[in-house]
Amino acid sequence: MLIKTSKTRHRIGRTRSEQAENLRRVYGTSGGISDENLDKLKHLEKKHDIRIGFVPAHIVERVR
Repeated sequence: MLIKTSKTRHRIGRTRSEQAENLRRVYGTSGGISDENLDKLKHLEKKHDIRIGFVPAHIVERVR
C-alpha cells in the first residue's frame, strides 16, 4: 500500500497507469495490473483525457 503525503503525491503518479509503472520500476512487481490491462488503461486515459484519477479495473477489462 502506498500512502500519499504532500511530499510523495507527485512521485507516486497522478493516474493509475503512472502508479503501476512506478511500482514496476521501483519494486519490480506487476504493479497490480497485467501488461495487457496496462496498455488498455493507457489508451483509456489518453482517449478520455484523464490526467488525475483512478479508472476502476472492471472498466479496463471491458475494453476490447
